[in-house]
Amino acid sequence: MNITAIDTPVEDQLVADVVVPYFENSTTLTGSAKKLDTLLNQSISKLIDDKEITGKVSETTSIYTYGTIKAKKILLVGLGTIENCDLETIRTIFGKLTSRFKVKEINKSLICLDSQTIS
Repeated sequence: MNITAIDTPVEDQLVADVVVPYFENSTTLTGSAKKLDTLLNQSISKLIDDKEITGKVSETTSIYTYGTIKAKKILLVGLGTIENCDLETIRTIFGKLTSRFKVKEINKSLICLDSQTIS
C-alpha cells in the first residue's frame, strides 16, 4: 500500500472512494466534509439530521456521488466520541477499512484528514 499526502481539492481527485472521518455528537461539518456536503446538495447533512449517520465507532455510510465529483462515492466513517477516540480506535477502524478496500479490489482512495474535518 502506498500512502501519499496531497494538497489539492478533494472534488478533483480521481479515486474510487473518498473517506471522511466523523465524530459522534458532532454538530457541524467542517473542512472537506462541509465542501463535499455542499457539492452533494447537503446529502451528508440530511443523513446526519435523519440520524442515518451517527458517528458511532466503525459505522460506515456510503454515499454515491453520481458524477457530481470525480470520486465514485463518499464513505463516512464513525470515530466514536472525540473523548474516547484514541490511537487504538483509529488503528482498528482504518485496518478494517483497508481490508474492505482489498476485498473490493479498490486500489486508489482518499482519506480526508485535514485539521478542520477531524477537529
